[in-house]
Amino acid sequence: MNGLYERSITKIEGRKRTDTRWISQKTTYDKGDAYVVVHFSAQVAPYLSELKSRFTSYTMKQVAGLKSPYTIRLLEMLMRWEGSGFFKITLDDLRERMGIEEGRYKKWHDFRKRVVEPAVAELTAQGQWDIKYEPYKKGRSFVGIEFTFEPVDQMPLNLED
Repeated sequence: MNGLYERSITKIEGRKRTDTRWISQKTTYDKGDAYVVVHFSAQVAPYLSELKSRFTSYTMKQVAGLKSPYTIRLLEMLMRWEGSGFFKITLDDLRERMGIEEGRYKKWHDFRKRVVEPAVAELTAQGQWDIKYEPYKKGRSFVGIEFTFEPVDQMPLNLED
């Protein structure tokens, strides 16, 4: 429960980032009790009634078997932009949205090899998405990625036995 209590929600609007603790108070009970009471913060409460309409949703089937948290976060971004089949994001924003701590995978080669390629490969192997990405540069440095994607209507059959 303490880990849940210490977490925050990050809201990103353009260049502005706001971190809000989402639980304002917790009440703990004896070990024999099978419940806890939590109080959501005033800043978060208005969003709770709009969870279905304002947030990205996906089915358990879509995330079942995914091994990497980076893959799940990439899936969330694909679902967010599913209507357009395209999104462009800076590497810094992508690192932040993937939950990668600052200073980790700073070089494009490391980031591509450890985060982007495995996440794309895992989602593609699952058979639900056709995903392509192209890094883009500013000067001599890679600064972002353009993703193009579309859902695959039919999952491939595995005929090997």
